[in-house]
Amino acid sequence: MSKYVEKNLINNEEIIIKAKFSKINITFKMIGGILFFWLLFIPLVKAIISTVKFNSRELAITNKRVIAKKGVFNTKVFSAQLDKIQNITISQDFWGKVFKYSTIDINTASEEEDAFRFKYVKDADKFKSYINEQIDINQKEQLNEQLVKIAAKMIKEEKMS
Repeated sequence: MSKYVEKNLINNEEIIIKAKFSKINITFKMIGGILFFWLLFIPLVKAIISTVKFNSRELAITNKRVIAKKGVFNTKVFSAQLDKIQNITISQDFWGKVFKYSTIDINTASEEEDAFRFKYVKDADKFKSYINEQIDINQKEQLNEQLVKIAAKMIKEEKMS
């Protein structure tokens, strides 16, 4: 599968970390497809579709934004500047606790109906902490840029007087 995130980085943008996904969902569907193939062809087809969907998902943090893509034919792309992220929610159901995966919801300042949701993410807490860390770094960089501009303006005004 093509790597959407790598192909769509902007100037001076680099990937900090990419999310890893648990294969438990497709594993059960594959097992179901193999075991019940003789009964129905549908479980096998569902398992193949789940595998294709699984392999077409990407979620990454760069030094400037969070980028995500999912879908093969109906593609949904999410890109949010770090300073626009308002909330990151991690949820884990019973099976998520057993097989160590979670669901991540990322809410932004936009008026979208709901968060961008990624299911079956491994180490979701670690991924969330990387996002928060990059948000802090980004805020500090923006503050430094503002301070440099203010200092330059003050020097310019001092020279003029």
